[in-house]
Amino acid sequence: TTGVLFGITTYPPAVVQECGGDFSRRIQELLEVVPGPVCAQAVSTDADGIVEEGRALAKLGDRVHVKIPCDAAGITAMSRLTKEGVKVAATAVNSLNKAICGMAAGARYLMPYTAYLDGINVDVTALVSQIRRTIDLSGSAAEIVSCVDTPAQFAASALAGAHAATIVPGGFWGIFQHEPTEAAVASFLQIWRDHYGEQNWATGYRA
Repeated sequence: TTGVLFGITTYPPAVVQECGGDFSRRIQELLEVVPGPVCAQAVSTDADGIVEEGRALAKLGDRVHVKIPCDAAGITAMSRLTKEGVKVAATAVNSLNKAICGMAAGARYLMPYTAYLDGINVDVTALVSQIRRTIDLSGSAAEIVSCVDTPAQFAASALAGAHAATIVPGGFWGIFQHEPTEAAVASFLQIWRDHYGEQNWATGYRA
C-alpha cells in the first residue's frame, strides 16, 4: 500500500506458520497481490531434487523466482535451471565467493542474510560493498537483495550498495518512524488545528 514494496520472498518456517504447508496455494495468492517478483524457496538438499522443485515452482507463474541456498548442490541446480529459463534467486549468499558462484550460475538476485550475519558480528557492510563492486566490475545483471530485520540494517545495506532489501513487517514500519520529526509535525499541525480546526486545503478553509 505504500508504493515502495515491489516483491516478496518466502522461507520455509514462515510457510509452515502462515499456511500450514499449502505452499502452492499461497504462492498463487501472492502472485495475485504482489506486482513484482515472488521468491519461493526450494527445500530439497540435492541438486536433482532442487531442479525438480524449481521446475514445479516456475510453473506457478512467470514472476516466480526459485530461491535456492548458495551451496554446492544449490549452485549446480541454479546452473541447470537458468539454462532452462527458470528465474532464480540465490539465498544465503554469505560470502563473496558464494556471490561470484551465484552470478556465474545465472542467479537474478543475490541475497545475503544481513540480519543473521550482523548478529554474529560479521562486517555485513563490507560484504555487501564487495559483492556490489564485483557486480559492477563484471557487468552482471544480478542484483543484491539484502535480508534485514531492522531500519538500521536497511539503511546500512543501501549505503553499502544493495539494490533492494527484504525486511520483516515490524522493521519495515520502523523505517518511517523518527521521533523528532513526528514531534515537529505534530506541533505544526496543532497550530493549524487551533486556528482552522479540521479544515484543510482539499475541503476548503476559512479563518
